[in-house]
Amino acid sequence: MQDKERIFGLDLMRALAILFVLFAHTSFLLPFSPEKQYMCLQYFGFMGVEIFFVLSGYLIGKILIRLYTNNKVNFKTTFYFWIRRWFRTLPTYYLALILSAGIFYFSNKIFVFSDPSYLFYFIFSQNLFSVHPEFFLIAWSLSVEEWFYLLMPLWFMLIYRIINRGKNYLIVAIVSFIFSILLIRMVGVYLNDPEWESGIRRVVIFRLDAIMIGVLGAYLHLNYQQKWYQIRKIVLWLGLSSFFIITIIHYNYVLLDEKGANFFIRTIFFTLVSISIAFFLPSLSVWKNPGRGIIPKIIIYISKISYSLYLFHLIVLFIVLTIGNKISPDANILKFIAAWIFCIAFSAFIHLKFELPLMNKRDKYRL
Repeated sequence: MQDKERIFGLDLMRALAILFVLFAHTSFLLPFSPEKQYMCLQYFGFMGVEIFFVLSGYLIGKILIRLYTNNKVNFKTTFYFWIRRWFRTLPTYYLALILSAGIFYFSNKIFVFSDPSYLFYFIFSQNLFSVHPEFFLIAWSLSVEEWFYLLMPLWFMLIYRIINRGKNYLIVAIVSFIFSILLIRMVGVYLNDPEWESGIRRVVIFRLDAIMIGVLGAYLHLNYQQKWYQIRKIVLWLGLSSFFIITIIHYNYVLLDEKGANFFIRTIFFTLVSISIAFFLPSLSVWKNPGRGIIPKIIIYISKISYSLYLFHLIVLFIVLTIGNKISPDANILKFIAAWIFCIAFSAFIHLKFELPLMNKRDKYRL
């Protein structure tokens, strides 16, 4: 996206999401009690990823809906969509995956890919139906995203043909997908009684609806633009109110007792979280001009490097802690500061030298 096309409100949303995740994974270095450290990790990490899911759905949904509107709903258009997504996401992911495997080998003397089950990381299937392994942990959400990118257009094409190419096929496809995943999650919870975090939140088949709710926002924006703009303030207050309620529920039924999370918390709650985040889209999607100053520039830049920052921050954090613990085992505040500086610096380097050149090649591919 060119700078002149950027929407600051969405940059703010993306920047907050990655900063939430980074804070969650470095909060243990702050002088909190163990209980507060755990709460920071769970709450900010959870909310950061949920924001990413909804925002990703909104942005990708607008792209695919416009493609299907301006071109025929066919495999050629879908393949074009896949190619551009894969150029954007796969190379940087594989770089982070291989680097993680290398660091794991040097620190543990174990080559993870000697175990064939770990090869599923290369096709994003390590947590497709089951608990994510204890390696390259942040990959769980990338699996959700990549499977969604693959399945969403196929689902759209299927519904397009089932309802005889009716003009309402998109909304039928979106709503039916959301309810289908919710139903799958409900059946899975009823039959297997999985834990909230490892058994539901990080399992691909149970989380695809979060991104589709963002797509629903994109559909409403594109088809009801005037109404989208008119209701933005009311919906913003709904978002703030529901976000407050969601936080209280999360604190009482997840943070205090994750294993005791009831049926509602393990099923419908995830849907309500995504909807509450989507309520912010009408206001943020029309906030284009942030004004002058250093803060908006920092927010926009953090947004630009957010993908690399998400993929590499745990790797950089591990290196910083390994070196820092040898120098001074107790200087946790300094390690916290160093972790943030080096995470952002390394991600900026990867974005500049690796991501951008590939994105430029991607832009040469046209329908």
